Amino acid sequence: MLHRLRNYIEIERPHAVSKFRARKKWMDMEHPIFCRSQTLKHMEIKSDEGQWRQIATRHLRPGERMRMILCNQDGDPQEPAIVWLTETGLPLELNSWEVAFRRAADRCNQAGAVMHVHPHKLRHTFAVHMLLMLRARLEMEWREVVPKGYGSITEEPLRTLQRLLGHASISTTERYAGPANEMLDVLPEDLVRFVNLLTETHT
Repeated sequence: MLHRLRNYIEIERPHAVSKFRARKKWMDMEHPIFCRSQTLKHMEIKSDEGQWRQIATRHLRPGERMRMILCNQDGDPQEPAIVWLTETGLPLELNSWEVAFRRAADRCNQAGAVMHVHPHKLRHTFAVHMLLMLRARLEMEWREVVPKGYGSITEEPLRTLQRLLGHASISTTERYAGPANEMLDVLPEDLVRFVNLLTETHT
């Protein structure tokens, strides 16, 4: 899955971005927000008067993030800030995921594999697999294998997962402990693949 995501970012997305620039698709967007990236925590936003002001990214609402266009230092629009784009480079609307999942579920049901899936299932899948890997990383003491910078996230698996998911209460996060325990048999191979990918990415 991570390989597919990387392929999208390195191959498919740049192709969509090239169309976005060539056709000046930001002109088709309603109230685009032009910005310049500084750090993961701060960005510069261009006001209606043409002035740039710094804001904290944590204050940006989902709807605003969908309208953000990254610019170069000269202020020229380059690409949408959001990862997932249409073929012409415009941000993929949130309800597009619901439609895609519904169509996939319909095809499965027609083939006799009855299931009910929706985008939020990805969050549950991520939570269970991440908890498995955090636990295994701690228990197997693979600190010398994982690149520097990843060691600190495994000290308290449930607490780490709580922060990643944004849960206010740890009791909400604990519901993933049961499903994670049931999947322990499939862990080693997946963990090795994940760690190898991290190592490959950071060499």
